[in-house]
Amino acid sequence: CDALYNIKIDGIICEVQLHVSAIVAYKEESHHYYGFFRSFFAGNVLACKNRIDMLEKCIDPNADVQTALEEMLKSDDEDLIWGMYDLVEEMGDWYLCEVLCQRLCEINPDDLNYKHSLACALDCQGKYAQAEALHRQCWEVRKKTLGEHHPVTLSSINGIANALYGQGKYAQAEALYRECWEGMKKTLGEDHPDTLDSVNNVANALYGQGKYAQAEALYRECWEGMKKTLGEDHPDTLDSVDNVAIALNGQGKYAQAEA
Repeated sequence: CDALYNIKIDGIICEVQLHVSAIVAYKEESHHYYGFFRSFFAGNVLACKNRIDMLEKCIDPNADVQTALEEMLKSDDEDLIWGMYDLVEEMGDWYLCEVLCQRLCEINPDDLNYKHSLACALDCQGKYAQAEALHRQCWEVRKKTLGEHHPVTLSSINGIANALYGQGKYAQAEALYRECWEGMKKTLGEDHPDTLDSVNNVANALYGQGKYAQAEALYRECWEGMKKTLGEDHPDTLDSVDNVAIALNGQGKYAQAEA
């Protein structure tokens, strides 16, 4: 899979050899990152200036990625590390998010935002028990400092429920999802997108327990709310339609599900 070219430049014949197989292999490995940077930076010069400055500050172009990361993790610059976390979080690199958040928690162990972000990174990697423990720590502190129905406190409840759901503890997850739903209704209103997400989460937990009819009812409630709030063609609304169909399918109502 190699190619050899002879190119004439200013009267001099230059031989250029391309190792095509190596290029393809590298692209397959790195295409996720390449695609992200291409879409992020294209046509977004002002918005990405801080990102470019941050990357220039923390990455030595002559160093490999492993060395650059090791050097960053020795830093005490919270803003720099958080900036890199924000970048890789958008890219969906949850392992790097975990590593960066661990360093931030070492620097400032009392910052609940760092701890919550670490829990989310663990959850996204399937490390549900570890994520649950961290979410519970955040929840206990936030209840005392912000109150039980503060949106940030509710996000911790939701995080615990997600971790329980990931461990297959659907009944426990359902109870917390319902608590989060009730809090969201009081704080944000019944038709707020975050409230509707909570409805959907309760339905998911019911579905996980095989309670398909109850799940269907809540999926329909979520669907109706999404149509009013986001519109019929919004992706989240369409996802709600799919969920209704899945719940019907679980009940053996195949014709209705297909319709």
